[in-house]
Amino acid sequence: MLSRRAEVKRRNLSIIKPNATALLTRFPNALYKPHMPIALIPTGCNDVKLAERLLAMGVKTVPGRLFQAPYSIRVGLGVEEPPRFREALEILAQGWCRA
Repeated sequence: MLSRRAEVKRRNLSIIKPNATALLTRFPNALYKPHMPIALIPTGCNDVKLAERLLAMGVKTVPGRLFQAPYSIRVGLGVEEPPRFREALEILAQGWCRA
């Protein structure tokens, strides 16, 4: 990887940047630092139950409480290609916390 560092970085950012943009468009309150492969989305509900519900719908997230951020979920930005990530965001919105 070290010999291909620039290539790997370009490839990773080509996935992370559009996914971060899509996430922030759909969830503007998400906590994201540029070029990071993860973001936290405040939920206002039980993050474990939400993560379980989303997993049952085919979307993997991580309860924020595992990262000292209860009532949030952690979303990976660097795994799914942008079209598939946008599909996951739609599912995430459908499975979101209900008042």
